[in-house]
Amino acid sequence: MYIDYDFPSWNKYINAERTNKYIANTIKKQDKEMVRYLCRKMKPVEKYPVIIKIKKYVKTKKHRC
Repeated sequence: MYIDYDFPSWNKYINAERTNKYIANTIKKQDKEMVRYLCRKMKPVEKYPVIIKIKKYVKTKKHRC
């Protein structure tokens, strides 16, 4: 499954956390809701154990964090 969503960088999240914990929590909730929404389209798992591989792709070298 490919998630076409621009997640915030770690630097942006950490700065938000240091500024205000409620802002960081809002960022985290938005990201979780987006992933939850996109995963609803998936078929139910029928075979166990499940192996999940996560690989982050970035559009530019500037956004590597």
